[in-house]
Amino acid sequence: MAWVLAHSKLNFKKKGRIVENSIKLTALTVPQMAALLKKAGSRTITEEVLTADIEAGCPVNDDGTLSLYDYVAWLVKETGPNASRD
Repeated sequence: MAWVLAHSKLNFKKKGRIVENSIKLTALTVPQMAALLKKAGSRTITEEVLTADIEAGCPVNDDGTLSLYDYVAWLVKETGPNASRD
């Protein structure tokens, strides 16, 4: 997670304006999330995997975007030691 925070172009204000090309880690589109996770080292993430996760119950924002934090928390819940196994 530290890599993501250090290398993401966050919403830093410069003279009262938001810097161009900034991303909001709490409102990422599926392609943005896939790209971010690939850059962070994921070998398995794809847009199709994210779409399947959404269909499986991953939380999404009202506008259909994803929060990196909510997605990671959902993955931990789904795959952690207390996860329900089918």
